Amino acid sequence: MYLPQFRAEHWKGVTIGIRKETQDVAMRVPVVKFRDQEVTLGKFRVELQKLSTNAMELFYRKHYFKKYPLIVSMFVIATTRILKVYRMNKQRYVNWRKGIK
Repeated sequence: MYLPQFRAEHWKGVTIGIRKETQDVAMRVPVVKFRDQEVTLGKFRVELQKLSTNAMELFYRKHYFKKYPLIVSMFVIATTRILKVYRMNKQRYVNWRKGIK
């Protein structure tokens, strides 16, 4: 149902405050419930970095893996895994610098 008097907005990253634009309105809770477990906000952010690169790899495997030569596909998969390690370590460093556990 369309209601023209209302307007919806989407703020990217507001849930966890990764983006600089939304850090002032991001949630400020020390513990987050994630997959039926309580984890700290820092571990949650690291896990989200891991999941985003896992999604990249899954998308590539589903849509492009068979369309390109094996060597190219293996290079892309290896690159996404390197990116995953980089992003996770970068987020751990940011958490450490900001004192987020």
